[in-house]
Amino acid sequence: MASDVLLAADGHWPRLLTELAGLSPEQLQDRHQPCPACGGTDRYRWDRDDGPGGWYCNQCGGRERSGGGGSGMDLLLRVTGWDFATAARHLEAHLRLEQPKPLRAALPPSCRSAASGAPCLLGWPAGFCCPHAAPLAKSGAGIPSGVAR
Repeated sequence: MASDVLLAADGHWPRLLTELAGLSPEQLQDRHQPCPACGGTDRYRWDRDDGPGGWYCNQCGGRERSGGGGSGMDLLLRVTGWDFATAARHLEAHLRLEQPKPLRAALPPSCRSAASGAPCLLGWPAGFCCPHAAPLAKSGAGIPSGVAR
């Protein structure tokens, strides 16, 4: 999931940082200026629009936050205060990435859980096997007469 979000964000960091972190287009230019994360007067610059994006701050940049560079995702985390999972969810929603749909096995004609009429605890629609219906089907409770057990 996270790698899919980062791949989808590649090359879009200036727009994403403007829309999600509230950075101005001026803050995303390759010139020395105040850092959007820690301030200062000329310690920061945005230096890469393509791929993962890139920025540099002499004060708070880098993994150790003691000066260095980072990716667009690093800057998003630093400016918003989000953790990685929260940022990934915001990016996923903002980029409108589709969530994978779970695969469901088709119900065999002789499935006892369907014959029992028991509701699925997970909300699976009729016509699909539900793992929670298996104990009910094995016990025979609620299965109409004439249905094979």
